[in-house]
Amino acid sequence: MSKIMRTMKWFREMSVLAQDEQRRSGHPEIDVEHLFLALLSIGGPVTDALAGHGIKLATAREAFAGMHAHRTAQLGVRVSESLESAKRIPDSNARGGFVYRDGVRKTLEDASNQTVQDVALFNALIHEPSGHIREVLRELDVDPDDLVLAATRIREDNQEEEQPLDYRRFVPAAPNAVWALVSDPDRWLEWNGFEFERVDIAETGVLRAHARQRHPNGKPTRVKPQFQVSEYVVSRYEAPHLVQLRMSICSETGVSL
Repeated sequence: MSKIMRTMKWFREMSVLAQDEQRRSGHPEIDVEHLFLALLSIGGPVTDALAGHGIKLATAREAFAGMHAHRTAQLGVRVSESLESAKRIPDSNARGGFVYRDGVRKTLEDASNQTVQDVALFNALIHEPSGHIREVLRELDVDPDDLVLAATRIREDNQEEEQPLDYRRFVPAAPNAVWALVSDPDRWLEWNGFEFERVDIAETGVLRAHARQRHPNGKPTRVKPQFQVSEYVVSRYEAPHLVQLRMSICSETGVSL
């Protein structure tokens, strides 16, 4: 996999996972804690290092929820149980462009351009000004600096492993409904509409997707010319639980894998 493809894959998947955590918690923007939770889901050196210290996704979610509840209580604000329970599941109808708190997108972009992306992001998160990540890690009796070293060692032990180009996402729907969606080429844009505005389906089954020029909020997407058009073809199909697509980037001179 090329460096550009690795960068795109990681940035995209981290954004997707962080957005799910943002919506799950009811926050209006993707913040540093959502990037941290995404690191627990994406797999890799930091995920493994955190798991080695007993920190998993559910544990970290509870820790952040406790931190926010404590700070809210200090302000004398009480959140009703009905409001708290109503924000647990992401709203699938509200999906669209990613909305980041000021500075958070740049933090993710800077990390995506590094060789060891998740370790670079984790380093940035534990040194960011709010101190939220360090505070939660202290509550979980973990020294962040030990985690960085552990993650680096795990990376060195597995540096020759090639990571597949796959994406994972929480979907609040029954498995058969999800399969009906992702296995139907005519519905491809329904679950890729936040990134693409049009898709053409050839008789051969190849999907030619055209990138959005503007986000749902009207702002330009700033997609580079070489990434404006991409093609997808089914490379593996195992009903009713697996459909795998191979992506290629199209340009004026042809197709680049």
